Amino acid sequence: MVLIGDDNKKRLSWPIAKIIELIPGQYGEIHTVRLKTQHGTVIYPVQRIFRLEVQSIANNDKELKEESISV
Repeated sequence: MVLIGDDNKKRLSWPIAKIIELIPGQYGEIHTVRLKTQHGTVIYPVQRIFRLEVQSIANNDKELKEESISV
């Protein structure tokens, strides 16, 4: 999951997208990506996307159970 950066909007207003394809450049380096947004798919340069760190709910439940057992 990534945020699509936009200089004209605040970070809280940036759209969220999912990377569906990495598009290599001429020398095999990744310069662009295909993203799936709520409005469809778009191609963006990697310089304009920012990783969104999301922790799954299952991991949170497991950690909470382990903490309660150890206490």
